[in-house]
Amino acid sequence: MEMLIIERQALTEITCRIEQLKTKVDGLYAASGIAPQKWMDNDQACAYLSVSKRTLQSLRDSRVLPFTKIGAKVFFTNPKTLKGCCYWAINQSKTKTMDNVITRETPLFIELISKIKTMENEVEMLKESNLSCVGKWMNGDQVLKMLGVSRRTLQNYRDNGILPYSTVGGKFYYGIRDIEDLMLKNYISASR
Repeated sequence: MEMLIIERQALTEITCRIEQLKTKVDGLYAASGIAPQKWMDNDQACAYLSVSKRTLQSLRDSRVLPFTKIGAKVFFTNPKTLKGCCYWAINQSKTKTMDNVITRETPLFIELISKIKTMENEVEMLKESNLSCVGKWMNGDQVLKMLGVSRRTLQNYRDNGILPYSTVGGKFYYGIRDIEDLMLKNYISASR
């Protein structure tokens, strides 16, 4: 077993920053009434993380990364935090035991704080954009792009009653909450 030591002051700072970020994100979604997310499939996650499919599967199997599985299709959420999870998991296996002490001056800690600050800035930019004007419904093209699935797969979801929909003038619309519920119903969390 490999141990990782984190200075108490460093851990406190990380925890506080993450809590502040969570509060901002929760406020954003509460104001909008929805919680849209960009879901990525295996190929998109591999490209985003710059890892092979095998490495991604190992991270999934070892429960480092949370994911959602619908049928044979696997989706990953929270793309901004995926890199942080993978960075720790991949680099932890490459470090020697004596190198596993993290202080406020350690490059790994400085990088982590920098990433948290970047995420805070992105949340502020989202807050400034008019997220509350986002509709409660998405058309088929928007759902295809969001989930990264083909038209045929989306049709299968409709035909098999997996994803509820509404039809107006021959055009299909999907409730954002229904998509979110589907993803959360099939969610497999990371175990740490």
